[in-house]
Amino acid sequence: MAPMMREALFGGLPEIMAAAGYAGPEPRSIEFELNAYGEGAHFAPHIDIPLGETRKPAGEEEGEDRVISAVYYFHSEPKAFSGGALRLYRFGADPETAATQDSVALEPVQNSLVIFPSWARHGVETAHCESGRFADFRFGLNCWFCRKIGS
Repeated sequence: MAPMMREALFGGLPEIMAAAGYAGPEPRSIEFELNAYGEGAHFAPHIDIPLGETRKPAGEEEGEDRVISAVYYFHSEPKAFSGGALRLYRFGADPETAATQDSVALEPVQNSLVIFPSWARHGVETAHCESGRFADFRFGLNCWFCRKIGS
């Protein structure tokens, strides 16, 4: 599935870069991670690149770093889970004290792609899946567009 997704995503790269507000050098690789969120699953607020003095690049290949993050959502029909929204925070907002106007919750919509800069703080709200069946979970394919550092 990775080659098909990679081809589709690179085919839409100009639109993806514009949606993320990214105007730097074009990414040259994409890394993927598949996530399944069942009952009670969530992900604490974070950013997709490391920061600080000990910072090491987090790209797919040596010498690359993430610049654009995206999540492709898919699930069984009819939808058998609730929750699991992606919460994006305003730059500089503290997730512990952020008011509603400091963040936005994006519900996981079937066959959709959410795009944002890799340095944007985000998290996944608690998902609920009463059946407990894996097929009923909230699925998301994380996609990180990476570019060569210094380019």
